[in-house]
Amino acid sequence: MRLEHRSPFQHRILAKTDAACSGYWMPGSSPGKTTWVETPTPPADVIPVLVARTHAQPHYRSVNERTQAIPNRLDYLPTGPFAEALRTLEAQSTFVGLPVAQIVYLDQNKWVALSCAVKAPDDYPALYSVLECCVEKAKAGDVIFPLTQTNIYETYKINVFERRHDVAFTQSSLSQGLVFRGRYKRLEVEVTNVIRSVYGIVPSVLDENWFLSNIFFESTFEWNDPKFANLATERAVEEIRKHPQKHLYKFLMETPDDIRRMAVIAFSEGSRKLCAQIEERRTRDTKESVSMRRKIHSALLIANELDLILNFIRQARVPNRTENEILAAIVRKLVNDCPTYFVEREIALRLEAQSNRPIVENDLRDMQTFCGVVPYADIIVAENEFSNLARQAGVNKKYGAKISTDLLALPELL
Repeated sequence: MRLEHRSPFQHRILAKTDAACSGYWMPGSSPGKTTWVETPTPPADVIPVLVARTHAQPHYRSVNERTQAIPNRLDYLPTGPFAEALRTLEAQSTFVGLPVAQIVYLDQNKWVALSCAVKAPDDYPALYSVLECCVEKAKAGDVIFPLTQTNIYETYKINVFERRHDVAFTQSSLSQGLVFRGRYKRLEVEVTNVIRSVYGIVPSVLDENWFLSNIFFESTFEWNDPKFANLATERAVEEIRKHPQKHLYKFLMETPDDIRRMAVIAFSEGSRKLCAQIEERRTRDTKESVSMRRKIHSALLIANELDLILNFIRQARVPNRTENEILAAIVRKLVNDCPTYFVEREIALRLEAQSNRPIVENDLRDMQTFCGVVPYADIIVAENEFSNLARQAGVNKKYGAKISTDLLALPELL
């Protein structure tokens, strides 16, 4: 159930090379303020996510121009003691190398609920109490709330400007701009660990929180991945590291609407094709036993990413062994010992066994999320279906994650 097509982040950043640029957004001195700079060639240190494409239809030269019809919309900040605590979180984005008591993943619906409490505390007193608890725990360094690619994408695709602002503000603030790193980075570490284990090589020394990043687009791909060469300079990445919340928020709010909609349409089309492929295989294998379907899933996971696995084998630099020899030695251990593959296989087996419902786009995003958070989060607060599938598969017990569907119960788990 792997998504192979471009993510919206890739469409957004690759816009720099897909068409001529007419200018770029220059960050201003306060949140939500930008200046449009006319030029066919933006300077090399411009943050790629702020590059805009030339289109025939009119574009807004600033966020303020976009919001003139709705006065003070971007000037809106929540009121009350929670608001001040929320704004102080930006100064605390120093997670690298520091032990964290708990890592909490919140499903998108939970973030939407929290954003309602941020905006209207009196209307949501129970949720506001949860918010206060989360903020105090985050300020004390006891807990962090990283986002996934799915969180960011689902906020990105909200068309109602004010609703998108409410969720984006809450997510970028409370998450401190932290994200779970994407599939490529996880597999790079997980596959390499399997190789080193098989050959008795001492594992690489990794930061305790290697699977987290404060560069928001690393929830999809690594900034220095050769496949995306020259799309982000070191200077631009350093700027994002210094102000991770601001740049996550700006990406979600300042991407021109035509580009944002184009990316969502392309992502949905890719998802539709992938769902069709899954349904075709699902129909073909429906009469197979669970044991045989598990073997089929394992084989497909490796076959679909064989080039990637071979690349990791080359990077491991095992002496006196060919790539084929190493692959033969690790192939039976890969899916069972790589958390990303193991979670995907076990949940997919149970999801696809539900013959009374088709696979839809949301399933693909939820699968991608659970593969990235179940092995690495301490607490997962998510919707019912995938929470139940994860429990049925036993992956929460295997990796020590607590799974809940009740946001109001979160303070008791922290």
